[in-house]
Amino acid sequence: MCICCVIPDTEVPFYMGKGTGDRINSHERYMDTDSNEAKKRIIHKLHAEDKQVLKKKVAEFTSELGAFIYEWCLINLIYNHGELVNVRHGGQRKQADRRVVDVEGETYILPNTAAAYRGQHIET
Repeated sequence: MCICCVIPDTEVPFYMGKGTGDRINSHERYMDTDSNEAKKRIIHKLHAEDKQVLKKKVAEFTSELGAFIYEWCLINLIYNHGELVNVRHGGQRKQADRRVVDVEGETYILPNTAAAYRGQHIET
């Protein structure tokens, strides 16, 4: 699934993510151990104002590849980072430059920037 964390008063998304299970609630539950300082500041500010993060499930997928691609598109093409506090550009884990995904014997490389969309060369 792909999720977004939204500021409740304005309904402006500030974080996009993907995951399974209870991932949609993990941002508030584990915010003190989260390495994303900007996301933590927003959540702490909302809690100080006695507000909760508005969490939206924006898409469901049967494959991880679908979720990676959708997350990458949301972050890089739809919101173009705008007000998002995502540390990475989507479609990868940790600090990897790109995400290699195997689906039914086929290998797909998802870049972590919008360079591919802009037609720029990406080292693979």
